[in-house]
Amino acid sequence: WHGHANVVDGVPVYSLSDYQLAAMILPLGLSLAWFVLLGLKETHCRHVQG
Repeated sequence: WHGHANVVDGVPVYSLSDYQLAAMILPLGLSLAWFVLLGLKETHCRHVQG
């Protein structure tokens, strides 16, 4: 399980694998945002009913 940090002089020290796991969130979030963007429809500033 990730997230268990050693504490050195009161400062949590995380392993490299913890940082790599946290960094994977960025591309996953960007991919999700891209797919959501593809599902949006451009209205060109016109009011759209229903």
